[in-house]
Amino acid sequence: LCLTSRRGRVIVEGIFVSNPVQIGDFYQRNDATHFVWQVVELFTPRKEQPHARVSLMSDPSDRRLISVSALRDNRLFKQVERSGREAA
Repeated sequence: LCLTSRRGRVIVEGIFVSNPVQIGDFYQRNDATHFVWQVVELFTPRKEQPHARVSLMSDPSDRRLISVSALRDNRLFKQVERSGREAA
């Protein structure tokens, strides 16, 4: 279950996350920086971790399902601006 508190923080199974993944955010895999992915949907499958459906900016028909925890893992992904530059 993924809920939003009054302060805009996301609560995942009782844990506060101060910088949640949001629809419209852009990410790159650290091993494939020429691809920019945009978060188009957030959901939590029954009894599973929160996931994001992402769409490849250069080919919007290419969509993938990635766990939010993977997107937030700096070893796997980095958040970027739409241009592909690293987000502040």
